[in-house]
Amino acid sequence: MGTPTTIHEPVVALSAAVTTEITPTVRRFRLTASGNEFHGRVGRARVVAVVSGMGAERALRTFHQLLDQHHPTHVVLLGFAGGLDPSLKAADAVRVDWVSDGRGTVADLNDHTPTLGPDDPARDPRRSLVTLQTVACTREQKRTLFAQHRCAAVDTETFHVAQAASQTGTRLSVIRVISDTASCSLPNVADKWVRPDGSPDIGAVVRHLARHPWQLPAVMRLGRAARQAAERLSKEVDATIHSEL
Repeated sequence: MGTPTTIHEPVVALSAAVTTEITPTVRRFRLTASGNEFHGRVGRARVVAVVSGMGAERALRTFHQLLDQHHPTHVVLLGFAGGLDPSLKAADAVRVDWVSDGRGTVADLNDHTPTLGPDDPARDPRRSLVTLQTVACTREQKRTLFAQHRCAAVDTETFHVAQAASQTGTRLSVIRVISDTASCSLPNVADKWVRPDGSPDIGAVVRHLARHPWQLPAVMRLGRAARQAAERLSKEVDATIHSEL
């Protein structure tokens, strides 16, 4: 059972795929852990934050659980994204107004109530995201995706949540921050460094480095970029919540 909501009380639900993405936000708002959720207040709004775990299926399940248990007036989907636009630097924020499924359908988020339609050639690529089934790891993959989809960044969850929000009439904001730039190639096992529940698997990283010690500098750079991106996310979430109150 969710916490009862006072009439007209704004309820903002925050959802991230991995704990690293949301930890600075939890700290910024002084949210208190309660089971697998975090609760608190920002101004007159009640805030609940959750970690969904990796992948579209988990993101969708968490989205519907938030709706059923907390009846949020606004959902904020936050997290990292891979950069496709070469001009984007690590920790740059992408305010997502359009999200593509990569197959010709786009969710328009401009009024925070997503609507689905065919891809619009007039949309701004700088505020567009593409959702794919797999992580884009190499520079070559990212270059191809940028040319093909005209999107600033790529992730694996957002379109599916936007589609569900359009079906339920849920207000949705999407905040993505670049964790790996277009010029950065990821180890092809990087997605295995996070457990399905969204917690980091440090042991997997150590085992990888034991077999590939020459990759230590690159992994350390990725770690720094992730920490910077998470801090930027918390600032962007703060601005989004206050703009909605």
